[in-house]
Amino acid sequence: MKILVTGGAGFIASHIVDAYIKLGHSLVIIDNLYTGSKKNVNPKARFYRGDLKNRQFVFNVIGKEKPEIINHHAALASLRVATDEPEKLIDSNISGSMNVLLATKNNPIKKFIFASSCSVLGHPKDLPATEETPVNPLSPYALTKLTNEVMIKFYAQWHKFTYVIFRYPNIYGPRQNPKCEAGVIPIFA
Repeated sequence: MKILVTGGAGFIASHIVDAYIKLGHSLVIIDNLYTGSKKNVNPKARFYRGDLKNRQFVFNVIGKEKPEIINHHAALASLRVATDEPEKLIDSNISGSMNVLLATKNNPIKKFIFASSCSVLGHPKDLPATEETPVNPLSPYALTKLTNEVMIKFYAQWHKFTYVIFRYPNIYGPRQNPKCEAGVIPIFA
């Protein structure tokens, strides 16, 4: 299948791209390289450098490539931006996701996979959290992830595709950029 991965030059999504390629799929990556790195891009994937906030760019890539699956990992996840310029983070994460979802109207897909965050839960009273745990976003970043979850559910009904939403916890591993605000483990490593 042809799969589009947004943020495919980043820490998590670059590993997902590699796994898809190992399984024999055709991969397309969109990344603005804001926190991702060109060295993370699998050479077997077709790479487009650009910003998801640019609607025409997104429509052009999706229209040209016609993916069957979109795996959406691109997001601005800066604590500094979230606290100092929340409107920048909200604009980037929500507008970018909206453009990708809007492009599915004229370019039907089978499935949409979204990288959300456990931060949409806030501080749950009961652990471990489940799919029934109430949401309570406590940061602009968490709010953008929750807003995107709601938009995906809406567009899945409207444009007739299935979806999967992963609420990642704090993770770490190879290719993680310790200069980003991703956590203490890569900084110590």
